[in-house]
Amino acid sequence: MSSDIAGARYPEQALDNALAAQIQFSAVQLAEIDAIGRIITDHLDNSQIMWNW
Repeated sequence: MSSDIAGARYPEQALDNALAAQIQFSAVQLAEIDAIGRIITDHLDNSQIMWNW
């Protein structure tokens, strides 16, 4: 599982970002979030490269 860090331009934004780390999701909520993401990713293969230019 990866973790993304949102950028901050102001000290208040950095504080808000840090406080967001305290959010706890239930197993049901995590499953719902996963299902939403899979709408986008399920058609992709296992390749590390998403685009070939």
